[in-house]
Amino acid sequence: MSEFDLEEEYKVVEEEVKKYLSNVHDFDNVYRRKLYSRIELLKLDVEDVQERLVKSERCERLLEQLQLLAKKVPLIPIKRKGNLFTKLEVAVRFLGVAVMFIFSGTFLSLPILFLRVVDIVLQHDPFQYWSEILKKWMLLGFLFLSGIELRTEGINNEDFSVNSRVLLSFTHASNLDGFLVAYTCPIRQVAFGKKELFTVPFFAWISLAIGGIPVDRGNRERAVAALKMSVNAARQSGNLCVAIAPEGTRSTTGQLLPYKKGAFYLAEDLNAPIVPLLIFGAYDLYPVGNWVNQTGVITVRYLPPISFVEHNDVVHQTVATQIGPNVRAQFLRKVRRATLTSLADAPSTIGQDVSVAYRVASFVANIVLVVGSFWGFQVFRRFLVARYALSTVGFIGVLLLAMAAVTVALYVYYVYLATLFVREDSAAAASSSSAKTAYREDTSSSDKQQTEPKKTK
Repeated sequence: MSEFDLEEEYKVVEEEVKKYLSNVHDFDNVYRRKLYSRIELLKLDVEDVQERLVKSERCERLLEQLQLLAKKVPLIPIKRKGNLFTKLEVAVRFLGVAVMFIFSGTFLSLPILFLRVVDIVLQHDPFQYWSEILKKWMLLGFLFLSGIELRTEGINNEDFSVNSRVLLSFTHASNLDGFLVAYTCPIRQVAFGKKELFTVPFFAWISLAIGGIPVDRGNRERAVAALKMSVNAARQSGNLCVAIAPEGTRSTTGQLLPYKKGAFYLAEDLNAPIVPLLIFGAYDLYPVGNWVNQTGVITVRYLPPISFVEHNDVVHQTVATQIGPNVRAQFLRKVRRATLTSLADAPSTIGQDVSVAYRVASFVANIVLVVGSFWGFQVFRRFLVARYALSTVGFIGVLLLAMAAVTVALYVYYVYLATLFVREDSAAAASSSSAKTAYREDTSSSDKQQTEPKKTK
């Protein structure tokens, strides 16, 4: 493609955006994804040409214009008209999910962590881990109580069995994403999250049970150590999936953000293929900032693995000594292109509500869970008050202290102590240097984005 061809294509896309902006509400999120993907794919074409021409002012100008166009096509969250029953249903759903968090965090998170050790010691089939089975049942409960009907596409267990280590690159625009990734991934997976999320009782315990690794973004050494822990875990385990959002944070527009380089350094360290995972409908039903989600259908789509080295007739060799900056940038664009191409082919079920029977079943389950938990709490409280002569206030105080103690203990261990015990063997040291490079580039790019507006002033 020449610069002239790119400019002609830009004019076509610009006209399509103008048509969209003339009456935004005539289009749905399926169309918005398709239009946004077309803009971003054209940006990738421009970057390919720019790399070939080394430096081109026309390409720079096109990239700036395309960036402005992309900002004009955000997704629009679904808002349904509600009546009195709908408001009651939302309130009950909020209470039910909150109770499920408390129940799962208290009674299921520690058993899952224990069973994970048992699975590794007994060398169970990675696709039949006891801990994974219990974890999936727990997550299925969350989705059902939330009124979410989950559909999956493209999952192929062979992709995870042939490759003992896999990097799962998922789109991230909703609080539901972590649960969707953990539920659909065929094998045990670990994922990164900012350390602040692990200060919330119950949620922190569940996050650790489903494979969460806290990252201290304010401390480079501890952040790198957390990345290195995942690398070591993947190397020492039979089959493990490392899930990461290459965008680096949740998208507030629902559309795919620019990729940071950390995920691709991590794939290089693991010598693992990247499996792109696309989530359709999570932002539409539960965008950033909402307390409760809308009920509806969410589709999770897995794409075929993408590796640094083509597997046609080429022997897979260690990539750590072969990948240069240009090759890594090309690979980043290759993964992003595959993701955008698939996003443009969004399922028509986006925004579709679940059946009336499903909503009623979820509503009844939430009521049963809330009422049953309240009754069980009262029985437990009366037993302890009668046995240990505690007042009601004293009983609540003991519970709060216990919750705080468990949360603080887990937080201190995983954020501070666990990173101290990461062994500095030669392989880990190599991964550490690469991880430091990725972390340094990602943080410097973020700092640059934050300071650019100040410079323009």
